[in-house]
Amino acid sequence: MDKQKKQLIIVGALVLVLVVSVFSGQKKKPVKTDELKVEPQSGIAPKPPLAVGPVAPVRPEEKKMNAQLERAKSAWGRDPFSEPSDKGLQVGQLQLKGISFDKIKGGYAFINNEIVKKGDTIGEYEVAEIDKNRVTLKKGNQSFYLVFPGQE
Repeated sequence: MDKQKKQLIIVGALVLVLVVSVFSGQKKKPVKTDELKVEPQSGIAPKPPLAVGPVAPVRPEEKKMNAQLERAKSAWGRDPFSEPSDKGLQVGQLQLKGISFDKIKGGYAFINNEIVKKGDTIGEYEVAEIDKNRVTLKKGNQSFYLVFPGQE
């Protein structure tokens, strides 16, 4: 037997093994319909199944989609596009979280999850000055300054 015939026999045998292994896969266990978890979405009743018979198990893609739908139902907290409602803040309620300072352009401060620059207002306070270590606020003719926590 020459080399080409041996190669053809081996390739044929491998193809046969591959075909047999694909078509003789394990049969899927049917899932009982009472085990499935169906939740109505936004008040709409779930649709009844179209076909009667065994129901396929939940695929990983469906699990991800269900998890995303659950996150969508959860409370998001503060709306980032709404107007800030910092009216009536006391100086003690203001917390300096960060400063970006440049001598040429001035500085920006991150106070109570809001970015402000000189001349802006936060609550009833006007940002009078931004230095590299503190922010000076004015209310009327009173001046206050904010420093990073732990630097008081």
